Amino acid sequence: MAHEEPLAQFAARLRELRAVCGGPSVRDLAEYMREAGRSFPRSTISDKLAGVSKPSWEFVEAYVRTCARLGGHPADLDDWRSSYRRLLQELAERRSGHRQAVAAHLELTATGPTARPVPGLLPAADPPRQLPGDVPAFTGREAESAALDDLLTTAASAGAVAVVSGTAGVGKTALAVHWAHRVAATFPDGQLYLDLRGYDVDAPVTPVRALEGFLHALDGNRAQPWGGVDELAARFRSLVAGRRMLLVLDNANSVEQVRPLLPGTASCFVLVTSRDRLTALAVRHGARRVALDRLPLDESLRLLGALVGPRVTADPESAAVLARSCAQLPLALRIAGDLAAARPTAPLADLAVDLADEQHRLDLLDAGGDERTDVRAVFSWSYRRLDPPAMRLFRLLALHPGDFDRYAAAALAGLHPAQLHRPLETLLRTHLVQRVDGDRMELHDLLRAYANELLRDDERRRVDVLVDYYRHAAIAALDVASPDDRYDWLSRGGYPGTLPSFADPGAARRWLDAERSNLMAVTDYAHRHDRWEETKELSAMLWRYLDLEPATDGEHLLLSYST
Repeated sequence: MAHEEPLAQFAARLRELRAVCGGPSVRDLAEYMREAGRSFPRSTISDKLAGVSKPSWEFVEAYVRTCARLGGHPADLDDWRSSYRRLLQELAERRSGHRQAVAAHLELTATGPTARPVPGLLPAADPPRQLPGDVPAFTGREAESAALDDLLTTAASAGAVAVVSGTAGVGKTALAVHWAHRVAATFPDGQLYLDLRGYDVDAPVTPVRALEGFLHALDGNRAQPWGGVDELAARFRSLVAGRRMLLVLDNANSVEQVRPLLPGTASCFVLVTSRDRLTALAVRHGARRVALDRLPLDESLRLLGALVGPRVTADPESAAVLARSCAQLPLALRIAGDLAAARPTAPLADLAVDLADEQHRLDLLDAGGDERTDVRAVFSWSYRRLDPPAMRLFRLLALHPGDFDRYAAAALAGLHPAQLHRPLETLLRTHLVQRVDGDRMELHDLLRAYANELLRDDERRRVDVLVDYYRHAAIAALDVASPDDRYDWLSRGGYPGTLPSFADPGAARRWLDAERSNLMAVTDYAHRHDRWEETKELSAMLWRYLDLEPATDGEHLLLSYST
């Protein structure tokens, strides 16, 4: 809008002062100002630093004093008071000039059928307010919301694109819509929202259809939009130029789907959600990513409490079991909360027992057959977009009992680790697999249950290969970790795949520590399936390893009956 330039200049000075005093976050600024006796919401601080609205002198004074204190220098309030007076004067002059232009515009357009509107001076319709309703019982995500707040603040003079990415059902749309409602007032020229259906039962929305919808919302009383994607995108950029607008592009599946919808103006903020990291959007358009992980356990319990009520606090142990059975995934937690609310007299422990059954867990989380909410269906939309090698690897990873590295994944797939790069990166990029620590990865319990349903009969036999891999890898690790304590009867050599190498005893011990629970799991599997040679060797190696590292009672019990 025409009157924003003085605010942008003043806000730039505020941000410069922030940088001089060490660049504290908006959260920290709010806390420091509160400690000084001047309390302002973080959203207010973000707005003023972004140049969205005129600050009060009370805010400016408190902000300048706080930054001066953090930077260890006196506050030059006289200079800031003069700058603030100039801001007020320039805003008044621009408002007066704008009113005169509006009057001239009205006079011009009233002179007859040949008159034409002045582009960009007056909107053709009321500003669009397209955000869907806010999310009921929205819980947590303070850090991610603060990251978006900070990005909004720093984007005031250059525009911004933010990408909220994460696995299916993790609450990307909920965060985007909730945050958009909270900051909507900072975008007086409107908010555009579109579900791009990138991972949906319906066909994805094409850029042409998306642009046609946006142009109609922005320019509804003029001729219907026409042309190809380039023409429509150019017209869209023209219409939003200089406007302070928020665009929420929900559920995108690719950069190509998003790129034509990006404004070319610094006054707009674009928030994209996707199951994909959309790396090219960051590389070519400077998008900043906000990665959304599953809810921590305490926030999962808060969400269940908001949905179910006092039964959660009355039986926290069952509630925790329930949350973990839902993989602390907001979508699954909301369905479980609805199931619990529908059984108001039943103990929470009963539902926790039902959901603990891995074979029927996804059946319980079907949300009444709604394909947009059913957990299994939501996962399937991600799976169906994979190429065949990534599909196969995703299915096979269901056989792994815990977190894994590339060598274990390659053993399951029957590939060299180098051949695994592309399918594994695809699963990581689309959040069907997530990193847990360094080069280790995992499928959360609900995704593992879904992948297990997809396994083919011949693929299920690959678990025997995984047992052999761990047997040979553990022998190699123990020979390095404890070279003086060798068992000559162990089956060294003969493994057809690729084993990890260990440069020194410390590296071997770290591998054994990381794989400890997996080694126990494959030993248990070998014992239960009467694979006595593998059971004997795995048990012997675990005894040898646990002599170096204290064992739990459960581990001793397993090894006792295995041997």
